[in-house]
Amino acid sequence: MPLVDSGYHEYEGSYRGVWYRRAVITSAGLRACLANPWMKRLVTLAWTFVLVQVTALFFIGQLLVEDSFVFGLLDGMSGFWQGIFGGIKDWLFDRPEESVHFVYNFLFFQFATKISFVSFIALAIAIPNLITTDLASRALLVYSSKAVNRFDYLIGKFGIALGLLSILWLGPVILAWTFGNLLAPDWKFFAYSRDALVNSVLYVVVSMTILSLVALGISAISSKEKSTGAAWILIWLFGNAFIPIGRNTAAWLQNLSISHNIDQLALYFFKLRQDLFSAADAIPMLGQVFDRMGRRLEPLFMREAELGGAAVALGVMVLTAAVIVWRRVKPE
Repeated sequence: MPLVDSGYHEYEGSYRGVWYRRAVITSAGLRACLANPWMKRLVTLAWTFVLVQVTALFFIGQLLVEDSFVFGLLDGMSGFWQGIFGGIKDWLFDRPEESVHFVYNFLFFQFATKISFVSFIALAIAIPNLITTDLASRALLVYSSKAVNRFDYLIGKFGIALGLLSILWLGPVILAWTFGNLLAPDWKFFAYSRDALVNSVLYVVVSMTILSLVALGISAISSKEKSTGAAWILIWLFGNAFIPIGRNTAAWLQNLSISHNIDQLALYFFKLRQDLFSAADAIPMLGQVFDRMGRRLEPLFMREAELGGAAVALGVMVLTAAVIVWRRVKPE
């Protein structure tokens, strides 16, 4: 028995593995990100879009219910819109599996791609909480002293970005699909719309992974919080400036935009052009609308996926981010 009790004693609790340590890093980072008032507003905005999406799906489903309020709305519409929604109604009755697949695939393409801008803004706020603040405070020394190696540290930081995007992007997509089908007039909508869910999840998960890795690289370029957040916004918006230039000159310039490359993933997974031909055959008036839109502006959902260039560009971005992280994040 020592004269002075040092307070040390044998640990008698349960052993917690390395994934627990990684989860602690992730949870602490997520709490720091979500504590930001602007991040809370973005979360509210993202989940508000869910309500809009579910409302649209409920409206479509009510076209199959003859005594629903939607039929009264159709009677009050102009001849053009009445023809469009009347055609969708007839298509739903005649070929529900094909029509529900198209409607859900189209609406979730629009929903998943449009809501992505919330994630881009959120990453600008969250990037300093990934690696930047640790570089400024030399926190890597503390992590190293707690039996957390560099790989464990990066897994935890990657989990912060991935978890945040899951709250703002993946979660709203899955919830909108689930509640949209729960409010549908037939349980078969779950089966008919399964492709829309699979396409959405594949697109969002792949995009989240890429954006999280790139965000880690940008977060590691400096120890100044304002610099890394501004760098993400600059890369995002400056890259978007090359999209119109590339359309009129060299097409490869578009691949300098990370947003453009992410959009190509959406076109590849959803394959909407194939559905558009089916919709045009079933509803001639809808085909005329698509034809006019194609001649004037050609919206994103009508374009062919250019996956080759996008995959190369995204691969270079991820590789560059990995090199930056590996060189900058190391114990002193």
